[in-house]
Amino acid sequence: MAHVPPQRLWPFVLAITGCNLFAGLGEERIVVDRRGAGEWTAAPECDPASDVVWLRTLGDFGWDEPGQIVPDGTGGYFLQGRFDGSVDLGSGPITTAGGLDFYLAHLDADGQARWTKRYGTAGPDEIGPWISAHPDGFVICGTNKTQLDFGGGPHTANGIDAYVALMSRQGELIWERWLEGPAEERCWGGTAVDPTTGDVYAGVLFKGEVTVDGQSYVGEAAGDAMVLRLDGADGSVEAARHWGDVGQDHINRLAALSDGTVVVTGYTEGSVDFGSGTLPGGPGSDAFLVRFRPDLTPVWGHVFASTGPAQGVGLAVSKDGDLVWTAKVDGMVDLGTGPVMGLADSGAVARVSADTGLATDVAFLSGYNGPVWLAETSDGSLLLAGSYLYDISVGGTSKVSGGGGNSQADPVLVKLSPDLQTVDWVQFAAESKKWESFGGVALAEEDTVIVVGHFYEQLDIEGCSLRTSVGESDTMLMKRKL
Repeated sequence: MAHVPPQRLWPFVLAITGCNLFAGLGEERIVVDRRGAGEWTAAPECDPASDVVWLRTLGDFGWDEPGQIVPDGTGGYFLQGRFDGSVDLGSGPITTAGGLDFYLAHLDADGQARWTKRYGTAGPDEIGPWISAHPDGFVICGTNKTQLDFGGGPHTANGIDAYVALMSRQGELIWERWLEGPAEERCWGGTAVDPTTGDVYAGVLFKGEVTVDGQSYVGEAAGDAMVLRLDGADGSVEAARHWGDVGQDHINRLAALSDGTVVVTGYTEGSVDFGSGTLPGGPGSDAFLVRFRPDLTPVWGHVFASTGPAQGVGLAVSKDGDLVWTAKVDGMVDLGTGPVMGLADSGAVARVSADTGLATDVAFLSGYNGPVWLAETSDGSLLLAGSYLYDISVGGTSKVSGGGGNSQADPVLVKLSPDLQTVDWVQFAAESKKWESFGGVALAEEDTVIVVGHFYEQLDIEGCSLRTSVGESDTMLMKRKL
C-alpha cells in the first residue's frame, strides 16, 4: 500500500514491529538492480561509511509500486504491490494480464520471495489490498471492479465491490467475504485482527446499500463508513456498525488493542453518531477517533472539528498499550492538548491515551503532507515515512521539494524522539516532477529499518549512486541504520 497524491486518498497504515526483516544480507552496502523481469544483481554502489546498508531497485517498462509490508512473525514478511509488465521478486517472473495487476508475495528474511501470486484481468483493475498478519496467515481487504479469483472461484463485480479474505501462509484461500451493492463498496480502511480470538475487523465505505453475508445495510448515498467484525474461523459476520451524514464518511485505518477492542480513524463530513449520541463537526472534513468493544458498541468517540480540512490517516498500538496516530490538519484544532494551528500541506503525529482517545503529545511537521507510515523503535523513538510538498521544515532542517511547484511530492523519512519534540535525523530521497513517496517502513535486526517506496526518473539516496528508473515508476527497497 502506498501513499497518495493530494487529490486522491487511499487508506494509510502504521506498522509497529520488532520482527527481523531482510536479515542475513550482511553489512556490505550494495545496490541491487533488476532490468525487466531478470534476476537481482548486486553492485557495491553505496558508501560503506553511509547510513544505508543496502538499496534495491526493481522496474519494468510500466508502473511498479510496492504496497504494504507485514511481518510474518518468523523473520520474513508478506508484501503487496502492483505492477504493469513483469516482475520477479525471487520466485520467478509474473506477468500482468493487461494493464495494472497486483501481487501478493511471501518473502524470507533475505528479501527473496518464497512465492508470488498475481491477481487481475485484462481490464483496469483496482489497487492491491491491505494486509494484516493473522495466526493462520494474513488477512487481505480490498476493492474490485472487474473479476478476481483467490481460489474459491471467480467473483465478478457488480460495479465496484469490496472483499475481505483470510489467506494461509502459503497464499491459499481459507475464506472470503464479498460486500456487494448497486453503487460502490470499497475497503479503504484496511483490517485489524483481535489478538484474543483471531477475529477480523474491517473498515469499508459503501454508498446507498450494501449486502454482506446475506445481511443488507442502508446508508447515505454520499457514502457511509462501516466497521465489520468477522469470525476468524469462517468469515461470518459477528457484528456491524455504520454511520454517515449528508457528506462522505471515510475510514482510513483500524488498530486492535490487547483486550480485543478496536480503534478506528478517518474523517467525517458533517455530524456523526458512533452509537452513543450525535457529535457535531466543523465546516468541512474533520478527523475522528473512536474505540469500539467487540460487539461494536462505542467505548469513546471524538470528532476533532477544525477550521480547515482534517483527517486521521494512520493508527497503531504503541509498545506501552496506548496509541500512535498521524493526521493531516489544515487549520485550528484541539487534539487534546489545547488548540493548535496546522498549516496547509502539513502533517501531525500524536501519542494518544487508549483510555480517553485524547492526545498527550503532538508534533506538527511543516510541509510534511504525508507522515503516514510509522515504526516504533526499542527506545520509543518514532520513524515516520511518507512524502512532503514544496519546502519542508523538520527540526531546523529545510529542504525544497523537487516538485518545482507542480503540487507533487517527494519521499522523506524522519526519526523523532519518544516525546516527539526532537528530530534525530531526516532521510530525503528521489526528486522529480512527479509524485513519489516512501510507502512503508518496518524495523529490522541490529538497529536497522526497512523502507519501501517508488520513484520516477531518478532515485537519489545520500551515500548511494544515483539510480535511474526503468519504467514510469520503479520500486525501491532500502535498509538503513537507525
